[in-house]
Amino acid sequence: MVKGAKTNKINGNQQINNYKAVTTNNYQALATSSTNLDPPDDDVTIAAPTKPNTRKARKRYIRHILRQLEQQESAFLDRSITRAENERTELAKNDPNNKYRKAVEHGDTKQKQKLTWWQSSKNTTNNITNGIRRFIKETTSHNKCVRFAHKRQVRVFKQDEQPIIVTYDSGADGHYISEHDRNRAGLPILRKSTKRVGVANGNTSKAQFVTKLPIPQLSSHAAQADTFNDFPTSLMSVGKTADDGTISIFTKEGVTVHKETDVLIKCKGEPLLVGVRDEYGRYRIPLIQQKGQWQPRTPNKRTRQALEQANSVYDLPSIEQAIKWMHAVCGYPVKSTWIKAIKASNFMGWLLLTEKNVAKYYPETTETPKGHMNQTRKNVRSTKTNAQAFEVHNSNQIRVKKVQDIYLKTYGVRETIFSDQTGQFPTQSQSHNKYVMVMVEIDSNAILVEPLKSRKDAEMIRAYGALVKRLQRAGVHPKKHVLDNEISENMKEHIRDKYKFNLELVPPGCHQRNAAEVAIRNFKAHFLSVLAGTADNFPPSLWDKLLPQTEITLNLLRQSNATPTISAYAHINGPFDYNKMPLAPMDCEVQVHEKTDKRGSWAYHSDSVDGWYLNTSPEHYRVHNCYIKDTKSTRLSDTVQFQHKNTTNPEVTPLDKLMRAIANCKAASEFT
Repeated sequence: MVKGAKTNKINGNQQINNYKAVTTNNYQALATSSTNLDPPDDDVTIAAPTKPNTRKARKRYIRHILRQLEQQESAFLDRSITRAENERTELAKNDPNNKYRKAVEHGDTKQKQKLTWWQSSKNTTNNITNGIRRFIKETTSHNKCVRFAHKRQVRVFKQDEQPIIVTYDSGADGHYISEHDRNRAGLPILRKSTKRVGVANGNTSKAQFVTKLPIPQLSSHAAQADTFNDFPTSLMSVGKTADDGTISIFTKEGVTVHKETDVLIKCKGEPLLVGVRDEYGRYRIPLIQQKGQWQPRTPNKRTRQALEQANSVYDLPSIEQAIKWMHAVCGYPVKSTWIKAIKASNFMGWLLLTEKNVAKYYPETTETPKGHMNQTRKNVRSTKTNAQAFEVHNSNQIRVKKVQDIYLKTYGVRETIFSDQTGQFPTQSQSHNKYVMVMVEIDSNAILVEPLKSRKDAEMIRAYGALVKRLQRAGVHPKKHVLDNEISENMKEHIRDKYKFNLELVPPGCHQRNAAEVAIRNFKAHFLSVLAGTADNFPPSLWDKLLPQTEITLNLLRQSNATPTISAYAHINGPFDYNKMPLAPMDCEVQVHEKTDKRGSWAYHSDSVDGWYLNTSPEHYRVHNCYIKDTKSTRLSDTVQFQHKNTTNPEVTPLDKLMRAIANCKAASEFT
């Protein structure tokens, strides 16, 4: 090993010495070609660093030295060639007999040939014609083109230069810019101004020019401003900006200006002050004198009517927003399924929930397809041509006079239930639940769900007993149970011994025989739509708290098999009374009222706690079950304020304005 390393070292040193020798010879040959060329200063001996110990390190060292020598040679050659070319150029300039020098001197002394009068007149005519064509094109064409300034302007921006600030004034009826700010900003002068403005000291100030503000978002009329010499600061009018279709929002931190179409202002309470704009565009608010001090005061009812006060949008009827609210309450169902359930009178008594309103105002949300989007079925609008069958006479089309006809249909009660378990939920709940047991009762077509902590026998028996007990309390007594082949012997014995059910297992691998599989698919689609509409800060670990209302809304959308005229929910629990048990969008943010026994003696009555709506209690009258953020526990309350801005966006439509005007006319006619 040592002998080989030594041999490699000797070969590397020989390569370096050979390279140096070749480089030195090249330098000497180049130096002899030019007598005035300085000796090369790059041919220096590189001091060898500490000798490397390993073979790889020595190889890297040799490559590094060779690379440096090659770079030094290339740099020396470039400088040498440049010096040689400069010498040759200098010699050619000093030689009076050089042919290239004579050609250049002859070209400079040669006189230019004068143009004839015909060519001069032709060039002048072409210039005039092109100028006229360019002027006509610029004045008649609407296409944008590049224009060059007649005078060159150079602007230098310094980092320490202060920005040009204007005062956003609601008392100014126009934009007023000082001449100093106009010159600093380089604003153009459109024309002379004839405007006169009264200032605070009682004098009158005359404007100098009309300019244009550098704000492309404003229209040309709204961007026009007048300049003054005696104005210390520039003023920008709030009223003139508002007339251009904008809304200004003032806060304690600053002000922002938006387009009217991009802003929706919602008010919870009455306004503190109400004012109007006068004929000069200034805003006026009434004041009264109280105990020697000027303080603002809310106008009375007559004054509010005179000032044209706008009431809260929540006081106006809006069917569209009501349908959006009901759509979220029902778990974002598909339009066809929802209308079908409404036609079957499953939502009898629900406010404004009719077939006509849903068909007209059905909201297009992103939550519905997240749970109900499926693969497109085959043979939908197929392009295949079907063979036409022979014409067959249908005797059922013969119509006769009906005389008290009665139609009967016999339904064989099956008294059968199907059950299965879903896969593991992505998030474990706060109650340590991971799965959901789904049971289908065939006669009622109802789907019942119960959360599971695990798939062990004890937990399965508990959930199974809870679902069967709910059916028995509703008067449904099944006799047969169909379930998957994957079931333990303890579970089979429990079903046979305690409930006396006839068990039937589906064949292995043939899950389509189990009706619970279809029920699981429908339940998961409905539950996924509900979860897609949750608030952004809603904890995913509370998913099992949403199951009770999800089950209610799902069964309201399904029809009973034994009694097709009622819903599956009505078959089990009776008709649903929305006035007694009002529902709301699940996991909606709420403000829960604090009762007197929970707050202090002198605490404000408006004290409330933040939480999320989970469901409505079926054992109380109009009582909501909410999850409180601070205590991290559920609470029942009959006074809840819903924060539903993410679900509904109330707005005043022309129809709402018309309905309000009709209501006012009716009230005025009844009063007179």
